Amino acid sequence: MTTILKKRGGHTPIPMDEAEFRRLWADGATTGEMATRFGCSDALISRRAGQLGLPRRGINTAELPQREILWAYTQHGWSIERITRELRPRFPTLAERTIGRLLRLLGATMRPVGGRRVDRIAECVRLVSAGMECRAAGKKLGLTRQQVERRVRKVLGPLPPGRKPRLPVRAIVSRALAGESQVAIAREFGCSPQAVSYHLRAARKKGKADEGNAA
Repeated sequence: MTTILKKRGGHTPIPMDEAEFRRLWADGATTGEMATRFGCSDALISRRAGQLGLPRRGINTAELPQREILWAYTQHGWSIERITRELRPRFPTLAERTIGRLLRLLGATMRPVGGRRVDRIAECVRLVSAGMECRAAGKKLGLTRQQVERRVRKVLGPLPPGRKPRLPVRAIVSRALAGESQVAIAREFGCSPQAVSYHLRAARKKGKADEGNAA
């Protein structure tokens, strides 16, 4: 039997086949998939399911790995979309809004929609400079080995098997302090201007620290 369900406000009636609706719901189709099938919103699908007396799809947040979710969002910089996608095999009906609501309940500082994620380049450089292998750094940050290497290469230049920087840092810093442009230095040593800027800032910080220790 085909029923007509109206959106709130009485606009644009949505025809829905009740038998097909029940079958899709029983087969575990998500509200998003059903909304695409019937040409309406997720909310309308949920409302129709309630009208038909179908069992709710809600997930008990106590069953979710809350600590891992919080860690992935705050420390690894994963998006809510990625967290939801990673958990879908274990929780097929999990929705992104459930993850967002859980993070707020856990006291996480929410990032604005479309905002920058954690500064992965700085984190990659810090870990690799401390002696961590790129593969291990990628596992810690939720990246692949190649992604870590690309980010580190922007700052440290090409990495040998030992993952140590090949750039002559002292020469770079000396020429930068002498007033040569970062673009020219980067072109000379085959790295990016960001690499020159990074080493210059690091040298200045180290100089200030040495002055403080001497005082």
